Amino acid sequence: MLSPAYATTVRLLLASLLLHGAAGQEIQDQINNFCRRFAHQTTVIGNRLYVDGGLLDYGGSISASTVNYTNTLLSYLDLDSLYNNFPIEYANLSKPNNVPSVQGGILWADTVNKLFYLYGGEHNWTSQPPAQYTLWAYDAIYNVWNDTTQDASASGIQSVSFGAGTVVDDDRALGFYYGGWLSNATVLGWNGNALAQSGLVQYDMLRSISPPLTTGCLCTSVV
Repeated sequence: MLSPAYATTVRLLLASLLLHGAAGQEIQDQINNFCRRFAHQTTVIGNRLYVDGGLLDYGGSISASTVNYTNTLLSYLDLDSLYNNFPIEYANLSKPNNVPSVQGGILWADTVNKLFYLYGGEHNWTSQPPAQYTLWAYDAIYNVWNDTTQDASASGIQSVSFGAGTVVDDDRALGFYYGGWLSNATVLGWNGNALAQSGLVQYDMLRSISPPLTTGCLCTSVV
């Protein structure tokens, strides 16, 4: 049987370990406790501003030794619900491990069918690009991700990062991405320095709206 003094010591030690663990979890809180979030992808569907991927810095300040961590969450801000004049952010959306968490990509929104497509982006030091590039789609109604099967016109398409993109979201439903960079953070096995691109990538969403997502036209041209 433990002596009262020893039992008290054990309880204090356990309490200290629990508090330390809770503090560690709080430091790595991707929603409520970070110093800076940047290079993420965003889009708006309905009353929701979706935030995917990007990088996070923890701690009280930014310095030369600050480590950039990957934001692995897909979250959203409810634009109709304010707290202290700011939208409330929620992180209860699906993001399976096989869906990449990248920075410097784009979310092409299909607002009619409540979908968005994740194109491009860099992988952080914690992961590497896939052997074959996949265009992923998120269904905002059913909260599920699907990979899209590309047709022959998409052969040769590679993931680029930190370019410029937009969507023509009327009766055409076209996503565009101009320029960007190819590097070992976007393409598996890339050798050499990052290479700036001058091409324009186009995605035709109207060819991939019937579930399950099948063929869309992802094509590129030199501008």
